[in-house]
Amino acid sequence: EADFFYVPAYSTCLFEVYGKNPRPRWPDLENADKGNRPMAAANMLRAARRWISKTHSKYWQRRGGRDHIWLMAHDEGPCYAPSSIWPGIILSHWGRLDDPHRSLSQYWQDDYSKEITDTKWQPNGWLKRSSRAHPCFDPTKDLVIPSFKSPFHTQKSPYYGAYPQERDIFLFFKGDVGRERAEHDKACMYSRCIRQTLDKLVKEGEWREKYNVWYGTRQDMSGDYSELMARSKFCFHLPGDGWSSRFEESMLHGCIPV
Repeated sequence: EADFFYVPAYSTCLFEVYGKNPRPRWPDLENADKGNRPMAAANMLRAARRWISKTHSKYWQRRGGRDHIWLMAHDEGPCYAPSSIWPGIILSHWGRLDDPHRSLSQYWQDDYSKEITDTKWQPNGWLKRSSRAHPCFDPTKDLVIPSFKSPFHTQKSPYYGAYPQERDIFLFFKGDVGRERAEHDKACMYSRCIRQTLDKLVKEGEWREKYNVWYGTRQDMSGDYSELMARSKFCFHLPGDGWSSRFEESMLHGCIPV
């Protein structure tokens, strides 16, 4: 008899199609596609839980769902998980512990703190039975798992057969530093304002010239991303709208994540 049950309900995949087509949507009623993506994902997982408890009730009731495993891999992970699946084991990429919590995304479609009501299909909203009912992560039952990185992203890593290079870059970060978001992100929510603050410090303090800190956007520095990581001693691992895969990228290139 199975010790655990993995539930193949992929809320992250729903994020990629929700709102672009009338379906899929949960519940499958008119205008139910007018909410945001976390709400839709929570409603989908809630529907999956109802189906499991109805069609396989003896397995769900055996331990009250605590032996069921759920994957929530999008930016802010299980922060918006429906309370009905919370007793289970949740796999995510971010072990965020602050509670009470709110969405840190500056993108409306991913704001799990926004209440959404509809007289027909959601008259009482959805927050009381999702993000307001639990923390984002429970270290006594949940697990943080690494994200998948294709070998395409690590072609210049010495761990993948490339010739080892001199690590002549002291500290490295290449990506979105929030400059283009400033107009719409007045509260500096993106990255908890970390990337934006560092961008300012690096420029004003001339860190590149003084300390060999390479920090900026793709437009700020040329060169292959994998090669630059393979040349770096330390690599910034900074949050974006949620978790960041740079921890895995750094480790796979032999660069110490910071």
